[in-house]
Amino acid sequence: MKQSHFYRRVAGRLSLATLVIAAAFAGVVWFRELERIDEAVVDLASAEAHLFVRQHGTALADPQRLKDTLAGFLSGREQGNDGHFVFVEVYDEAHHPLAEAALGNMEKVDAVFDRAVRPFPLSDLTHYDKVYLEGRLYLRVLTRVAVDDVTGYVEGIFEVAPQRLAAISKDVMKAVATVVAVVIGTALFLAPVFIGMNRSLLRVSERLLRANVEILEVLGGAIAKRDSDTGRHNYRVTLYAVHLAQELGRAPDEIRALIKGAFLHDVGKIGISDAILLKPGKLTEAEFAIMKTHVNHGVDIVSRSGWLDDAQPVVAGHHEKYDGSGYPTGASGEAIHLNARIFAVVDVFDALTSRRPYKKAFPLDDALAVLEQGRGSHFDPVVLDAFLRLAPTLYHAFADETEEALRAALLAVTERYV
Repeated sequence: MKQSHFYRRVAGRLSLATLVIAAAFAGVVWFRELERIDEAVVDLASAEAHLFVRQHGTALADPQRLKDTLAGFLSGREQGNDGHFVFVEVYDEAHHPLAEAALGNMEKVDAVFDRAVRPFPLSDLTHYDKVYLEGRLYLRVLTRVAVDDVTGYVEGIFEVAPQRLAAISKDVMKAVATVVAVVIGTALFLAPVFIGMNRSLLRVSERLLRANVEILEVLGGAIAKRDSDTGRHNYRVTLYAVHLAQELGRAPDEIRALIKGAFLHDVGKIGISDAILLKPGKLTEAEFAIMKTHVNHGVDIVSRSGWLDDAQPVVAGHHEKYDGSGYPTGASGEAIHLNARIFAVVDVFDALTSRRPYKKAFPLDDALAVLEQGRGSHFDPVVLDAFLRLAPTLYHAFADETEEALRAALLAVTERYV
């Protein structure tokens, strides 16, 4: 993985994490500030109710006097800086209404608050509910009051002053903005620290990935040399396979598995004796039966490694044929893993267009004609069609390249996958 790509990924994930954390903290602060402000406003309204009782408590015993006193209290407090009651009703200890008073028309407010339900508090706690109406904040409070030996309840609808409401909104937004700024500032401070700490990890990861590629090259090259071949075949078929997989829209993890399988498709030949593997003439039926066991040997080898395990489909299926006439299982059609169907095409193509001690290289057109003959029998038609679109370009780019050039081209193509 290139460092620039790594840093972009880190920056992207850090930015996303910052936004999520900032949003979460902002939400918590938002609701906590609203709760805190609710408490402050309720305390303010409750204080107004208790102020009335302290100033006019003796009127609780005379309902008519109490009504006049309530009206005067409301008018006198109408210009309060923080807000004022627009409606007040007083109840006795048995919850019977004694008197009420209102400022102006209360129809809209009454339509919002269900005053038919009155949850009288059993202690000195204050019950409240709130509503925004036409840009104004109203709270209905119901609180227990006592003066001398007289106990009762005051229910009031308190309108928060516009300037107080504006200050509340400003305080909430300021608190939220502060939290968001702190989270973002912390992320910006930690980003270079985090990236710096991961540079060494990135270098180790790159070396490890390079080592994994080298393992594939060593294993594949060892088998090629034992089979009197060179590493060029492994590089070419892997390049062809990757380009074909990209043409077919294979996912990165499947292409990664295909690269491993392409390099190690014949690794099982290590279990085949030289007398059979290197025999110059045609194999007998018994010898060919032994030769076919290289597939099972290969599967056994790659299955012992967690990192190589996903190479199994190619190692196990590169000699299967689309019509079911291949080996070792005789699988057919889509029962053959797509990576194996991809590799089957490019493996035969490279074998045809490569010069071997026992044959000359086929010209491009002749090789493509042979592939066409295998359509639907040896090869998946869809995979074959995709390869035929690429074959001329791939052939002219890689068929006659040196092993060093092929290795460089493969590393460039597979860097994003391995």
